Amino acid sequence: MFPKMEQDQHQNAALEKERVTAMSYDLHMIKTSDFIRLDGQGKPDMIESRRALERVAKACIDRGCSCMLLDVRNVYSNLRASDLYHLVTAFPEIGLTADHRVAVLHRYVGGERAEFFATLAWARGWNVRAFDDYEEAIDWFSAPSPLS
Repeated sequence: MFPKMEQDQHQNAALEKERVTAMSYDLHMIKTSDFIRLDGQGKPDMIESRRALERVAKACIDRGCSCMLLDVRNVYSNLRASDLYHLVTAFPEIGLTADHRVAVLHRYVGGERAEFFATLAWARGWNVRAFDDYEEAIDWFSAPSPLS
């Protein structure tokens, strides 16, 4: 009888540990139409796009959101590496910290720019990852932060 009771205690302890380590989060989804702006010729206007991204992200931060999902699955433009870098440099001005998480959700095919954007941001100390699967991005938000 005692071994069964001990096993139940171990299972209960494991379940309690799992409940304690689950991270809660507040998520805000940002669609491309919220921040990508086009000029009169249909090309991305990076100055206005950066301003729009700053406004949307700042509103999230002001509300206490710790996680942002940039949904870029509908972007069909050829943003250059310098354009992506220009957007990443907005992060400190927005007020993002290493505690914030930003997931970039892209299409399965053609996610190279999203991956590059995430790499640029990560190299500058931001907690950014690119995903082609919505559920994986959501799982990442709820996972404990990796140790730096």
